Formats: sequence, structure tokens, C-alpha cells
Amino acid sequence: MLSISDRLNSNLNLTGSASESTSQSNGSDEVHLDNPMAKTTAKARAQQEAKNEADANDPLAQLKQHIKELQKKAKELQQQIQELQSKDMDPDAKAQQLDALSQQLSQVQGALMDAYNQLAELNRKNNGGASGAVIATTA
Repeated sequence: MLSISDRLNSNLNLTGSASESTSQSNGSDEVHLDNPMAKTTAKARAQQEAKNEADANDPLAQLKQHIKELQKKAKELQQQIQELQSKDMDPDAKAQQLDALSQQLSQVQGALMDAYNQLAELNRKNNGGASGAVIATTA
């Protein structure tokens, strides 16, 4: 006779189906397994896919997402620069690496400025060129 944990382990469905049932050979014991996380994850995944499809057709949403990615990259580069500055290493190698990271950061910051300008232009177009329109500078 198998223990309950052995029966559960032998009949677990790792794909996250809604329920699994197992019974002992005499059919008297029935165990139902339910994975609410699988349901939640599938629902969240479907919602995210629907949002992504809607955003794929929205240039404003795409631009805001691009700005978020650039901001994240700039922050990562700034952290790398700070970490490198605190390292004890050959001064020439350190200077070369700092220059390379600084150039990358400058490129990302330039791309951010371009994205902000595009965002301002989209806002002008969407607002009919109204003067005094508020422009969001953070995504």
C-alpha cells in the first residue's frame, strides 16, 4: 500500500493542470490536487499578451517602453562606473574601462534625449499643437 505522499508524488502533474485525481486500487481514497498558481499565471500571461498586442499598435506606448529601457540601461551603466571607480586596479586599465563605459552612457543619454523629443512631438500631434500642453518626461 502506498502512502498518501507517495501517491501524490507519483501522480503530480507538473504542467499545472486545473486538477488531478488519483485513487487507490480499491477506489476508496480520492485525492484532488489543484494548482491555483497555474491558473493565476496563465491568466496573468494572457493579460500581458493582450496588453502587448495593444501596445504594439500604439506608438506612444512603444516610445514610453523604449524610454523605460533606456533609463534602465543608463542606470546600469552608472552603477558599473561607480563600481569600477571603487576598484583597486591598474590605473591605465581602469581609465580605459571608465572611458568605454562613459562613452556608452553618453550614447544612451543621447538616445534618451531623442526619445524625449519624439515623445514631445507625439504629444504635440495628439494635442493638436496646443500651447502649454504638459509633457511627461518620465515613462
